[in-house]
Amino acid sequence: MESADSLHPSEAVPTLAARYLTALRGASTNPEAIENLFRAASREGGASAFVSAVTSAHDAAPDNMLFSAWYYRLRQGGVDGSTGRFTRAWLWIVPIGVLLGLAITVFSDPAFAFPVGAPLLAFLAGPLVAFAIVLFLASGGRRSLALPLAGVALGLMTVYVFLLPGSLSNARAVLVVLHLPLLAWAAIGLAALGWRSSSSERFAFITKSLEAIGTGGVFGIAGGIFAAVAIGMFNVLDVRLPNVVMRLVVGLVAGLVAMFAVATIYDPALAPGQKEFGRGFGKVLTVLMRVLLALSLVVLVVYVVAIPFNFAAPFQNRNTLIIYNVMLFGIIALLIGSTPMTADGVAPRVQSLLRGTIIAVASLTTLVSLYALAATVYRASNDGLTMNRATIIGWNVINIALLLAVLVRQVRTSREGWQFAVQQVFAWGAIAYVIWAAVAGLALPWLFVR
Repeated sequence: MESADSLHPSEAVPTLAARYLTALRGASTNPEAIENLFRAASREGGASAFVSAVTSAHDAAPDNMLFSAWYYRLRQGGVDGSTGRFTRAWLWIVPIGVLLGLAITVFSDPAFAFPVGAPLLAFLAGPLVAFAIVLFLASGGRRSLALPLAGVALGLMTVYVFLLPGSLSNARAVLVVLHLPLLAWAAIGLAALGWRSSSSERFAFITKSLEAIGTGGVFGIAGGIFAAVAIGMFNVLDVRLPNVVMRLVVGLVAGLVAMFAVATIYDPALAPGQKEFGRGFGKVLTVLMRVLLALSLVVLVVYVVAIPFNFAAPFQNRNTLIIYNVMLFGIIALLIGSTPMTADGVAPRVQSLLRGTIIAVASLTTLVSLYALAATVYRASNDGLTMNRATIIGWNVINIALLLAVLVRQVRTSREGWQFAVQQVFAWGAIAYVIWAAVAGLALPWLFVR
């Protein structure tokens, strides 16, 4: 996914909603111009972005009667086409969800257990869900060669799984299972973004991916409760459902839940940068991320102070290093989820506080990560470089580089463009993630064969 923008925050490509907001402010006293803008947005498939821009304009200037009229008009629903869009999406998400559920049912059969003891579904879950999402993206009517190429990439991942040897060790199997979902996510990104994308578009896709995961978790809890209640009702009547029926119920619920979660927050007709941010569940998730970021800062301060009192722990304990790496990925997710797409709707004082928190968390996490990396390198130098240690070192180097890049960019960036600087770092970091996931999940299991 080649970048189409400069590395300078001031040159970041604005979202469609931001462009509409600029146009609205320029036509704040011209009813005809705003009407023409709305009609143009509807023709371009940007009605949802227009709604977001009107909301921002109204919030910033509540005394403007023209903005207020449009704001309350659009609040009635249906004007942005969202109702019709979701109705049309039903024609796709239900059959795709059913097909995904049937695939989950088939590959969860114990007869398909992998020779190493892991169920085949553990290897195929990522590619199967990603393929269903790519089909959903294709339903939006966008014509791009990237869509079939994403499908081919997911097909090759599936073939790769079936070609894995029966002698595959547990450690090598774990590496494949852990990294295939990330590669499958990259295929979704290819389908959504195409070959050429700006940093802001890639960051928008990453943000929407986090929102989809959060929404999927909520939907999954609800779907799990439904499946448990349905099966429990039959058990109360002493009706023992065959195992295949129970797997079918669970598979269909999982498939439909996954597709409904994606369809709820993602319009396949729009590019990632044209979507709405900071509303609905996305707003709740952003607030949660920022609260957790502040709590993480407190924990990191306490932990850095405590390190000298138990300095040798990661050098001697493998489990401690695993915890460090999980923490590192969690912090990266918090930094991404806490960074706003634009400064609109975020008070200057909040922006300043958020930027300071991000800098502090990135600084302390870099120190802890360098400490963990030193411990991993020390263990590798004493006991040899294993497949798992090589994987951990690679991920540590990438994440530390991203954190350092965030800090350097913040030093060199003005307060007006700080969020774009963070976005660009993680947008390029996503490419590094995909490359190393391919190396760690597809190459290292074969390079370290004894």
